[in-house]
Amino acid sequence: MLLDIALPRDIDPSVREVEGIFLYDLDDLERVVTHNEGEREVAGLEAQRIVEDEAQGFRRRLLSERAVPTIVALRSQLERICRQELESFQNECGPFSKDQNELLEDVVARITRRIAGSLARELKEPPEKGEQDQLTTAMQGLFHLETPQKATAGTTH
Repeated sequence: MLLDIALPRDIDPSVREVEGIFLYDLDDLERVVTHNEGEREVAGLEAQRIVEDEAQGFRRRLLSERAVPTIVALRSQLERICRQELESFQNECGPFSKDQNELLEDVVARITRRIAGSLARELKEPPEKGEQDQLTTAMQGLFHLETPQKATAGTTH
């Protein structure tokens, strides 16, 4: 195999006719580059799409993580409300057996998990940051939540 990249050519092109000899020059290299150009363009577009998809997924994860303190505070507040209501119900309608109390506590815990889970999904999934901020603020106001961010914001002067 011979490679002639000189200008003017160093190797006589008639060498190509000798059996077992392969001669490549700048014209051959240019044809290969031109032939592969379309494939590189397609690969570049695919790579760009992959990067954009990953960047968008990363953005969604970052936005959903912003809601975590509110979700934690929300779950805690719901558990507190349900526990208070259960105690009130037990005082008004009790006494209950140990099995009945465990059953009531289990039902209250399941209801709390379902409500908190549904609200958490809503806080994590809005398409835009502004919507998520609005939902988070609404949840904080509706449930009188004290999150670390809200507590810090209230103490700055």
